[in-house]
Amino acid sequence: ISDSGNISTNGNLTIDGTSTLTGNVDANTGLDVTGGALTITGQNISATLNGVANTINFDKTLPLNTSATSNATSINLSESGSGTSAYNTLQLSRTGGTGYALNVSSGNTNLAGNLSVGGTINISGATTLSSLIVTGASDLRGNISNSTGDVAINDNLGITGNTGITGTLAVSGASTLTGNVDANTGLDVTGGALTVTGQNISATLNGVAN
Repeated sequence: ISDSGNISTNGNLTIDGTSTLTGNVDANTGLDVTGGALTITGQNISATLNGVANTINFDKTLPLNTSATSNATSINLSESGSGTSAYNTLQLSRTGGTGYALNVSSGNTNLAGNLSVGGTINISGATTLSSLIVTGASDLRGNISNSTGDVAINDNLGITGNTGITGTLAVSGASTLTGNVDANTGLDVTGGALTVTGQNISATLNGVAN
């Protein structure tokens, strides 16, 4: 059938074979692909949404008795052979408003590769990390604790500010105090001798009973 004009049908159009459409296809009331895959080769998928309520939805419901496709990926983006290309496989951009460019409303997020963040990471819940390497300054505004034991620092600790200890300070090795030591409530030396080398011991006693 060859037609150089328009073809209009008020009913359904059923095509059992393969259709080749060399021109544009306008699906003004929607495009439904049932029982097969929608394959687009050599071209991009572009969507222009005008209006607040417009959304692109990808919904997948697995049959309850189907186990072969239980691990199938709903949307798979794969890129290979890009060489030194700087193009991104997936790029999201959101300008204006208080929403997010990517929002995972439910479920877990798994990243098998590296994560590069140029901005700020805000975490409102708990975070479990097997290791954490910080090359810059850290602003720790809360307490640091270990729910399974003591907080262990396996390296030298340099403190340029003041240190306040409300509990007991236990030092198993030798301590070198280059400044003055003020023992405002007394100094008890137990199990060893008090040795002062190179200096005198001076005591100023005020009161009769001292």
